[in-house]
Amino acid sequence: IGALTAMLFKLLPVVLLSLGFAGLYALLPATKVHWQSALVGGLVGGTLWQLNNLLSVLYVSRVVTNNKVYGSLGMVPVVMVGLYFSWLILLFGAQVAYSFQNRRAYFQERQVENLDQRSREFIGLRLMTEIGRRFQAGEKPATSVVLSERLGVPTRLIGSILQPLGTARLVVESNQGEAAYLPARPLEQITCHDILRALRASRAGGLATLEDADRERVRRHYEEFQERERVAAETVTLASLVGGDGPRAPVA
Repeated sequence: IGALTAMLFKLLPVVLLSLGFAGLYALLPATKVHWQSALVGGLVGGTLWQLNNLLSVLYVSRVVTNNKVYGSLGMVPVVMVGLYFSWLILLFGAQVAYSFQNRRAYFQERQVENLDQRSREFIGLRLMTEIGRRFQAGEKPATSVVLSERLGVPTRLIGSILQPLGTARLVVESNQGEAAYLPARPLEQITCHDILRALRASRAGGLATLEDADRERVRRHYEEFQERERVAAETVTLASLVGGDGPRAPVA
């Protein structure tokens, strides 16, 4: 029992420091930090802080007190270095908390660079469907973080897709605290063509080719393909995506 009590007393400073760091990481940032992430960062920060304290005490007891010439002056570098490492530990723990909270998105971020336009459009349709579903069910509007977790898509990609959708007046931000997203129009008045057109308008235009007979022939067929896609996409509304076999828009 005595050994167990001694061990608990040794661990008590680490536990208290870890809880203190976790409180800082959870309450100080402007964004929402999950308690699990704050505790992980706090555990790392508290452990390193205690280790820094032990090394400082060891330096003072072994070097400063045994040095008759520089004994008093030897405390100056201890204080300066201690403050420096204390700030480093505080920031490092915050970085650990951030990395732990965004660990899923971190591995998905590497896929964003190789994302093609077709995948981007599919994610846009999924995104609008989820926003419409929550709106129709009367649920709380979702933030970009919630949408990222719900769809398994990096937050940065969610933001890059929401921007052109907002510009096209397909989604709007709610005015309740953290930015959350709602359909800008009734679901029956938003078609798949509206969503695809908004996402394509945000992309840079392609290079023009030389004007010749082949170009005009290819352009004609290309415009025919686009028209067929437009007609098909305009018949499917967001309400249809949300409700399965919901209402379809009339064919023009």
